[in-house]
Amino acid sequence: MTASHTTSASGVLRRPGWALVPLAVAQLIVALDAYIVFVVFVVFVVFVVFVALPDMASHLGFSHQNLRWVISAYAVTYDASGAR
Repeated sequence: MTASHTTSASGVLRRPGWALVPLAVAQLIVALDAYIVFVVFVVFVVFVVFVALPDMASHLGFSHQNLRWVISAYAVTYDASGAR
């Protein structure tokens, strides 16, 4: 018998470390879920901005150089808002 294995009164071999495996898997799923939701949200928001760029250029009279500033300003504002 090793130190990591114990035998209960009913003779069943127990491994106490294995109780942590479902907890670790559950925590991983929660962490990945939050990350995946964030990534999907960012992709969606960036997609919306890029779809709106041609209309912004035509209605506001922006050049391609000014559109780059729009993208940069949006990225800085989004990052500064703590949306992570």
